[in-house]
Amino acid sequence: MSLLRCFCISLVLLVAPLFNQSPAAENRPNVVFILSDDQAWGDYSFMGHPSIETPRLDELAARSATFTRGYVPDSLCRPSLATIISGLYPHQHGIVGNDPPLPEAIIKGGKNINRGAHYRSPQYVAVRNQYLRHATTMQTLPEMLSPLGYRSMQSGKWWEGGVAVGGFDEGMTVGDFSKNGRHGDDGLKIGRDGMEPVLEFLSRSADSKQPFFLWYAPMLPHTPHDPPADLLAKYQARTDSMAIAKYWANCERFDQSCGQLIDALDDNGLTDNTIIMYVTDNGWINQVHESAYAPRSKRSPNEGGTRTPIMVCWPGKITPRLDTTHLASSIDMVPTICSLLGPNEGLEKAAAGLPGINLLDESVIAKRDTLYGEIFEHDIVAMDDPAASLMYRWVIEGNYKLIDPSSRLAGESPQLYRLDEDPAEDHDLAGVDPDRVARLTAKLDAWYAPPTR
Repeated sequence: MSLLRCFCISLVLLVAPLFNQSPAAENRPNVVFILSDDQAWGDYSFMGHPSIETPRLDELAARSATFTRGYVPDSLCRPSLATIISGLYPHQHGIVGNDPPLPEAIIKGGKNINRGAHYRSPQYVAVRNQYLRHATTMQTLPEMLSPLGYRSMQSGKWWEGGVAVGGFDEGMTVGDFSKNGRHGDDGLKIGRDGMEPVLEFLSRSADSKQPFFLWYAPMLPHTPHDPPADLLAKYQARTDSMAIAKYWANCERFDQSCGQLIDALDDNGLTDNTIIMYVTDNGWINQVHESAYAPRSKRSPNEGGTRTPIMVCWPGKITPRLDTTHLASSIDMVPTICSLLGPNEGLEKAAAGLPGINLLDESVIAKRDTLYGEIFEHDIVAMDDPAASLMYRWVIEGNYKLIDPSSRLAGESPQLYRLDEDPAEDHDLAGVDPDRVARLTAKLDAWYAPPTR
C-alpha cells in the first residue's frame, strides 16, 4: 500500500468523527471485543476445568448469553482475527495464513531457509505490504461503526500493518514490517506489561461521551508462557508438568487482565452501556514436556483447534443464559453487533452481506443446524488463491462433524465424529456411515467448493 494511500486513510479516519457524530451518538452502546490467544475451549473454570481458575471470565459468562458450542472457522491466529473483525470466512476475505510466500530471491538461497532471518528483509517486507491488499478491501467493524460516531482503538494482536488499515482511529500497533511489525509490535505489550493504554482510552472515552469500539486482543495465554512467580507456584502445586503449569498460570494471567478491563469499564461508569463480546482466536492443547501445542489443537480442524466459548454481554439488555445446545461462530460477532445497535441502513446493509447470524435472535439460532470451517497452511502458498493453501474443510450438522481433507493432502480420508458422544473425536465413524459422509460432503461443496477438490 502506498504512503499516499496510508496518509489518506489516516486523514479520513481522523476527521470522519467530526462530521459523523450526531446528538444521538453519545447514547449508542460502546462495543468491546475481548479475544483470547491460544486457549483450549475447556480451559476455564466456568467450562469445568478442574485446575484452571478464571474467576473474572466466570463472572462475565454468568452475565452473558454464553454459547459453549462456539467455533472459529480457522484455527490459526491471523485468518481467525480477520474473520472476527470482518464477519467473513477466510476464503472470502482472502487472508488464509500467517505469513505470505517467500520471494524467489530468498527461496533460491537454499533448502534450509531461516524464515525468521528474512522477516525484515526488503524483499519480504514488500511481499508483506502487497498482501495487505486483502485487509484494505474487506470492510471491518470499525469502518462500519465510524459513520455512527464511534471512535475505535486497537490493542494486542494485529497482523494487518498499521491500525488505519483496519479502520481503527488509534491503537498500539505501528505495523512497520521492516522492524518488528509482523503481528502487533507494541500492541503485544498489553496485558503482559500493564494495561495503561487501554485504561487511558476508556477514561478519555468516558469524558468525551463518544461511543467507542475497543479491540482487546492480548497475546495471552499465548507463548511465551512466562507467568508471574505467584501464579506459577500456584499451578506447580497442581501438576507434575512444568510446561502445563506455565500454561495454566498464563490462562489465569489472561483472566486477571480481563478483570482489569472490566473493572475500568465499571470505574468509568461505562458498564451498563457497553456490549462485551468474547471469543478465543484458536484452541491450544499444551504438550506435557514443552511449551508447544499438541496435535489436534492449534492449526487442526479438530475440536481442540476450532472450538471456543462465545459470550455476548450487555447488562439489562441481554438476558444471561448458558447455552449448551445451539451452534455459534465467530462469523456471527459482527452481524450480532450490527443488530444490537438498532435500525440503521448502513449497518443493516453491511450485515445482510455477511454469512453469520445475530446470536440473540432466538428464532434464527434455533433453526441453525450447521456450521462450516476451513483450515489453511500456516505459510500462505499463493497471494490471491485461497484454495492453493487449503488443508481441510469441516462441517458440523447437529452432533455430527465431518472433516474433509483437501486433495492436496495425499493419502488422507474424510473423518466423521459424533460430538455429543465423542467430544475428543476418538472414534471415526466414516467407514460405518458412508451415506452421512456423502451428504455432508455435498453440503461442504455447496458452501465452498475449491478447485483443488
